[in-house]
Formats: sequence, structure tokens, C-alpha cells
Amino acid sequence: MRTATTLPPILRLGARRSVLDITEFYGPTSGGVRTYLGQKAAWVAGQQWARQAMLVPGQPPYRFLLAPVSARRIMLHERPDIIELGSPGFAPWIAAQAARGLDAPMIAFFHSNFPRIFNPFPERSSGMRRFATEALWRYVKFVDRFVRVTIVSSDFAATDLRRAGVDRIERLPLGVDLVRFNTARRAKRDETRAWYGLPVAGLLAAYIGRFANEKEIDTLLAGWPEAHKRTGMHLALVGDGPVRAMLTERTSGMQWAHVLPYEQDRERLADLHAALDVYAAPGPVETFGLSGTEAMASGTPVLSVNRGGMAEQVIASGAGELYEAGRPETIASALEALLARDLAALGAVARAHTERHHSWDLVFADLFALYDRVIAGEFGT
Repeated sequence: MRTATTLPPILRLGARRSVLDITEFYGPTSGGVRTYLGQKAAWVAGQQWARQAMLVPGQPPYRFLLAPVSARRIMLHERPDIIELGSPGFAPWIAAQAARGLDAPMIAFFHSNFPRIFNPFPERSSGMRRFATEALWRYVKFVDRFVRVTIVSSDFAATDLRRAGVDRIERLPLGVDLVRFNTARRAKRDETRAWYGLPVAGLLAAYIGRFANEKEIDTLLAGWPEAHKRTGMHLALVGDGPVRAMLTERTSGMQWAHVLPYEQDRERLADLHAALDVYAAPGPVETFGLSGTEAMASGTPVLSVNRGGMAEQVIASGAGELYEAGRPETIASALEALLARDLAALGAVARAHTERHHSWDLVFADLFALYDRVIAGEFGT
């Protein structure tokens, strides 16, 4: 019987390329990072020449990595060709210490723009808040010394990193499960809405994701009474997070608002994306916008804030409209402009865009090609 301290046998010992993923952003209700790593594992399973292992701490939902001895033991066991860091925190320090003497370069994936999570609009702040934000960016620059290259999924993130002095950057957009998230599910629209207790008739938008301050759901709610007045569109908020109680209280008594729990079932989640008329993307500091891209793959146009990774998706595809960050009074007009267009045609445009640019096969083929470049010394040693 295997004990708790026994490491599992190495699979595909002779694999040409192996990667060890390390992140603190992995939990039962975590979003984009968990999806990314799960999709990577599924892709690697179909590639006999590749191998992947994951090192994540065990306390939910988001945890710090504080076990250098265990990390070292895992690295010596796995002997990866490359180490990918998926979170800032303590992970770079622990990984650098644990990887001493191993011929395994480290790279970083900038999944979370954590200085902007702390302060979404540093240009508007002053005093200690501005000082603290600048300190966080100095930390980003400092830990850059541990890695050969940092991967970003948007120009927005790349611009922030370059401003902080991080210049070894590669842009790699994330993908979407194009089989699971599809337009055929739109045929079940009424059934899906009824299952969730949402209005079957009429227009429906939804935000699906983490309930946190940096997502600026409060701005969306501030602008939606006028948006509902002009269009009759209802708004659902689906997810969980630290501001859930606030959102529930704030929407109490609002007939157009529906707060639903986090959806763990990916099939039902795909049905929900396809049952919407519009996907609402209020987060101005998104490094990509995975949930919005899943909506696009489902044939759903997007109403997005005009800053961050999701805004870039809307601009690149043409499958949505933008409102101004921090200005709830601009939401109603942007929604009216979106509804004045052919939503079905926009949905087809959104789907085509994801098929061209966001298949996981394309993403991971490019990622492993980048690994080869790093290992070959293209980004220094």
C-alpha cells in the first residue's frame, strides 16, 4: 500500500520533453489557471513524447507554497526539462531554491496581474496606496531574475510588464474547449434557463466567474438599472468569491438580477454560456478573459469593459461592444449599441474567431515549441 509520502512512479520516463507546473492559484473554485492546467494535462496525455507533472499546495482555495524540502524532493524525482511558474507569491523563491543544481530552466506565466488587482487604477491613486502599488511592481521586476522568459496572454499584460522593466516576454493567448463550448447547445436555451431558475422569455446577460473586487462587478451593477430600463435585459451573476455576500445584498429586491452559485459541472456551464444573449465582462484587469472566450465559442456576443484582455478579444473579433472602465453610466448605451446589431450573426463571428485563434491544440503546440526555444538557450542562461 502506498504511503502518503511515497511519490507516484514517473509516467513516460523516456518522454522527449517534460514540464513541471508550479502554482498557488489552484483550488476547487479557482478559474482560469485550473482550466489551463487541466487542459494542458489532457493535451499532454495525447502526446506520447511529452510529460507533465503539477506541484500545487494542498489547502483550498488559494494557498501559498511553503515547502521547499517537498518541492526539492518532487523535482529530484521528476527531473523536468523545464519548470513553469503559474503564480507570483512564494512560488518563485521556493522553486528557485528547490531547483538548485538541476538543469531545468524556469519560465513564468503571468496569469494574474496582481499589482492591478490590488490597485486597478494606479494612475488615479496617491499616497500610501500608490507607493504600495509601485512596490508590487518592483517585486515583479525582482522575481523576473528567476526566470528566462515570462508568458502573457494579452497586450495589456505585456505593456504593464514592460513598464515595470520586464522585457523578456512572449505572448501566447489561451485557448478554449471548442468541443464542449459550442453553438449547438443554443438549441437547449429555454431548457437551460429553466433549470437555473432564470427567465425563459426575454433578454438575458450573465457574468460567470470569481466574485472579487478587481472584477468590478459593482460597476456593472451600478449601470444595469438604466440598462434594464432601456432594454429589459436581465443580468445573472454566476460564481463565488469574497464579495458574494455584498453582491447578494446589493441585488436583493432587484427583479432583473439573479445571483447563482458557482457551477462545477462543465457540461452545465457550457449549456449556460449558450443560453445567454450577451456575456458581460466587467473586469478591467483581466490578463486574458477565459470565461468570456468560452462564451464566444458558444456563439454569445460580449459586452466588455474597454480595458484588459477581454476587451482585446472583443476588438480582435468584432463580436461585441465596449463600455468605459469605471463609468457605469456608459453601460446602457453600449448595450443598446450591441442589441442594435444582429446577435446571431455576431455569435457566428465570435465562434469563428475562437476556432481560428483559440484551440487548445494550437496553444499547447506553441507552448511546447517555446519550451524548446528556452531549453536551447534562446533567452539566455
